[in-house]
Amino acid sequence: MQAIFLSAVGVGVAVKALQRKRKMENPSPVLTLKSVPAGFKTELFGNPYDLPRLPIPALEDTTKKYLAAVRPLTDDAEYAKQEKLVKAFTEGVGAELHKKLVEKDAAAAKSGSYPFSFIEECWDKMYYGERCPAPINFSPYFAVTGLKGSQTSNAAMFAHSFTKWTQRVLKGELAQDAGACSYGFPKHIGSAKVPKKGLDTLVMYSNESTNVIVICNEQIFSVEVLSKDGTILDVAGLEAKFDEIKKMAAAGTKGPKVQSLTSEDRDVWADARSTLEKDASNKALLKEIDQAIIVVCLDGAPKNPNDLVERSDRLLIAPTATRWWDKFMLVVDESGFMGVTCEHSYADGTNWGRFIRETMNDALGKPDPSGPLPTLPTHAAAAAPAPKPLVFTVSADMESKIAAAEANHAKLTGDLETAVIDFTEFGKGAIKGWNCSPDGAVQLAFQAAYYQLHGRMPPVYEACATRKFHHGRTETIRSTTSDSKAFVEALAKNAPKAETLALMQAAAKTHGGNAKGCSNGAGIDRHFTAMAAIATKEGTKVDLFEDATFKYSKSWHLSTSNGTQPYLSMFGFGAVIPQGYGLGYLVNNDDISIVCTSYKSCAETSSAKMASSIEETLKKMKALV
Repeated sequence: MQAIFLSAVGVGVAVKALQRKRKMENPSPVLTLKSVPAGFKTELFGNPYDLPRLPIPALEDTTKKYLAAVRPLTDDAEYAKQEKLVKAFTEGVGAELHKKLVEKDAAAAKSGSYPFSFIEECWDKMYYGERCPAPINFSPYFAVTGLKGSQTSNAAMFAHSFTKWTQRVLKGELAQDAGACSYGFPKHIGSAKVPKKGLDTLVMYSNESTNVIVICNEQIFSVEVLSKDGTILDVAGLEAKFDEIKKMAAAGTKGPKVQSLTSEDRDVWADARSTLEKDASNKALLKEIDQAIIVVCLDGAPKNPNDLVERSDRLLIAPTATRWWDKFMLVVDESGFMGVTCEHSYADGTNWGRFIRETMNDALGKPDPSGPLPTLPTHAAAAAPAPKPLVFTVSADMESKIAAAEANHAKLTGDLETAVIDFTEFGKGAIKGWNCSPDGAVQLAFQAAYYQLHGRMPPVYEACATRKFHHGRTETIRSTTSDSKAFVEALAKNAPKAETLALMQAAAKTHGGNAKGCSNGAGIDRHFTAMAAIATKEGTKVDLFEDATFKYSKSWHLSTSNGTQPYLSMFGFGAVIPQGYGLGYLVNNDDISIVCTSYKSCAETSSAKMASSIEETLKKMKALV
């Protein structure tokens, strides 16, 4: 029997799901299973670890936390207005929406089918339904460090070990992250986000995933890595194939750059792809790319190998003819610098961090907490087919669409301003000695830096994993609190050290409590999002949801995420609103890496100034202790 946990009128109620003997079918509107192992269906649609269902918070808890979150963003008069709106909401339409949400979730739980949490359907429609381009919006990156070889050597070592990792997942041998849902991992295997009008789909060819796609000099190639007899191309052989591709790409004639279309508006790309697929040869090429293990991008030489902004831009906003944005990509330039550009629709940072850690440990011959990757028999380069160029056949009209895609991408990415902080004065080791959590201290630094530049407290989004629940993904930590505001104001006016230090410690403690609550499913935003979806579907007017301050409180002027994991040197993504900042950060023992993004078209923001303000704030915080 499986325990399903719901929350109704503030009380968690355990409901036993009826045992049903039924075929495990695909109930998800955003998954297309072309060829997957039977075990994947258990991971994707079952609950093999018997994890609890994501709880729906009590309405009174959510609204109380909302008022606490909005207090530091408002003056007394506006806060009084929010209290009245919340009271009316809680006693009226909010109670009805909450009741409907609980009933809807209970019905889904009883059916044992999709959606597997109260927020899953909303979240899928957001990630797969947004029509904006993938670059910046849905393609964060991790810069990966640890391999010291040449471009093709590093690419071969990572791709070989990553292929072994995919085989571990395919065979059902991936150990569970302690107490965490693993349903995101199978989605990495032989998959691609395929554009469809209105709602994209994740197509999975897991059983057929035997090749690696390589993009070099704006040309696409396919390399067979896994043979029919179950052997894997060895590292030396894969490096030889990559070297061969580099020679072919340097000497070859560039064909139609269909890859550029992957950076377009999703409906535009959907139309273009539908046209391409009318040609049988093009359709086969697209399938070969979709089913690939990973896309390896062999870039040219950097202008300055030590320029961190150039490195960040390479992974976040590279020329679109050098990328295939619908898939996970390993990017390696001629200096050997490398990183992974992710597809965010179906997975999150903890998933990516794990496969990078396991892949890198295998490549370097180091032990991993999850045990070694499977030992596979190998074959040499001579036994593998030659790299195959993938050349599309397109019309003049499609060439025009490709040119338009490249122009649109250049305009989009040209607006991004990036600054990278490589802060080496201290890291989490020192921060722990301040009686502060490292994450909480960095969040306080962000708020104080913003306040110094803009003179007000910002609405802040910090991602928090909820993987302890079945199909759990993330919740929003609203990091700005009344306690953080008190600290920021004290720091800004140079209040006495002892007073400011005490305020910093109190604010960090509050942040830690909020983070813990969110990880336990007791956040604000997923609950509001699910209720708003019901209201929208029914055409119900909700005064609270239409209020300007309510909307402002979730306009993330600081969109932040802590990606700290082994082997990472940078973590970056785009700001989520035109007047905001994106802040990806890694808090290591002795240093802190922060990638700050904003948009040049906004006169109010500046990544360079924000980065400088963050560095200055971190030093001020250290001076308090």
